[in-house]
Amino acid sequence: MAAELIIFETARLAAQFFGALYIAWQAVRWALKRYKSERHWERRLAAYSDLVSALGAMNRINGIWEMEEINMRPRTGETNDELKSRYWEARRRIEETSAVAKLLLSPEVAEILKSLQHELERVPGQVDSHFEQLQAEWPLIETANKQITAIGRADLGI
Repeated sequence: MAAELIIFETARLAAQFFGALYIAWQAVRWALKRYKSERHWERRLAAYSDLVSALGAMNRINGIWEMEEINMRPRTGETNDELKSRYWEARRRIEETSAVAKLLLSPEVAEILKSLQHELERVPGQVDSHFEQLQAEWPLIETANKQITAIGRADLGI
């Protein structure tokens, strides 16, 4: 009888030990899965933020240039070279983020960016003046910005 009790107690302790190990293993798996999911969400948020920020910067700079053309007078803030530099930096950020978008974001976003870049490259050959170029670029940038913002909100659950 004593031997049976020892065997029973040993089996019970072993079952408790392995049950605790299994529960700990499941908890670690759940925590790791959640961490990876949150990191993926944060990376997607960063990609959307970079895109929307760059598109917004391009829109603001185009707006400044357009007002300068309409008013026929120079602005009092940044120089034209500084604005050009900021504009092309924003375009470069879009190109860089396009590669990330192919990995992290929906194929629809990657297609919008590809189309935007293609259309922006075509604009200078279609117009005769800087003002016409600004007028041609603005709706392209604005449409892409609205589409990406809407997709991003849906994708991120915001």
